[in-house]
Amino acid sequence: MNRTKQNIIDEFRRLLIEKPYTSITVRDIVERCGINRNTFYYYFAGIPELVVSYIEARADYIIEAHGRIETPLDCIEPLVELITENKQSISIALFSGKSSRTAWTGSSCISSKNTSTPSPRE
Repeated sequence: MNRTKQNIIDEFRRLLIEKPYTSITVRDIVERCGINRNTFYYYFAGIPELVVSYIEARADYIIEAHGRIETPLDCIEPLVELITENKQSISIALFSGKSSRTAWTGSSCISSKNTSTPSPRE
């Protein structure tokens, strides 16, 4: 993965530890990375796409680190490890902001209270 793209993902993860997901902006990320907004948008269409890339990167890590997973039980140890390593950021991402929990899939937002696509945040 490109170093700049990885840096964006890493800083996003660090920001999740510091503040609620709903409060993170593209400006926060680019300031932390020392890049301009155009560079961010070169790699990501917006924060929802960044979230997907972050999740994919973590999933790839689990697959590489734990080899072949043959049974559902084989998934538990790496999943617990991932959750333990990222407990604070996962908690903030799941329970920050409004009372509804939100899950990102691709570029659309699925929420228990709102099924509309989120607007880009500046």
